[in-house]
Amino acid sequence: MRNILPCELVINDEKLYLQKRNDDDKVVDKYEIVFEKDEVKKIKCNNLKDESIRDESTKEDIDEREYVNGYKYEDLGNGKGQFFDLAYNKEFKVDLDKFNKDDMAKKTYGEYSYSKIVKDKIFFFIRRDPGKIKWFSEEHSRYKELRWYDFNEEIWESVNLSKNQHVQSIIGIVDNKIYLTGTEEWGSQYPSKIYSVDLKKKKVKEEIKLKDLCI
Repeated sequence: MRNILPCELVINDEKLYLQKRNDDDKVVDKYEIVFEKDEVKKIKCNNLKDESIRDESTKEDIDEREYVNGYKYEDLGNGKGQFFDLAYNKEFKVDLDKFNKDDMAKKTYGEYSYSKIVKDKIFFFIRRDPGKIKWFSEEHSRYKELRWYDFNEEIWESVNLSKNQHVQSIIGIVDNKIYLTGTEEWGSQYPSKIYSVDLKKKKVKEEIKLKDLCI
């Protein structure tokens, strides 16, 4: 029986990579993943540099939720706030009147389960209303919407997720598309497919099943 090495998807310098590791956590095989129309290309990389971003500068005084999300928030006073991306050591200042226009920030923080800063945007996974569906029903995905705030444009945008689109977490952004891990059904622990969201066209697409990449 062939030994299948653990696979992971990482993004670095706006490129998507598939990496395989051995039992010592060393990268032993690496490919660049390129999506062209309906075709997915795996381009073998001779350089086995680990493309994962490891944050070793996390401050001890941040709470668990800040660590999981990868950012800190600070109220600067005078109607200003600041997000600090822990992985990239980058600051994003916000005008709180614009950030909470039409109570959008307040609404978002009451509805989300997972958030992350990627490049110049902060993304939120908006959970479905448990009062309107059977929360643990396999007929519905956990999240109903991907919502984000653009720090540069100072606007909120979003895209709806269907009940069959079981998105899980964010991989990263390449060419105005954000790539997400996903699963076949609600409750699955390990990612089994890749979704992309076109941030301009507001379209969600299932790109490929992870098992087809890891062979």
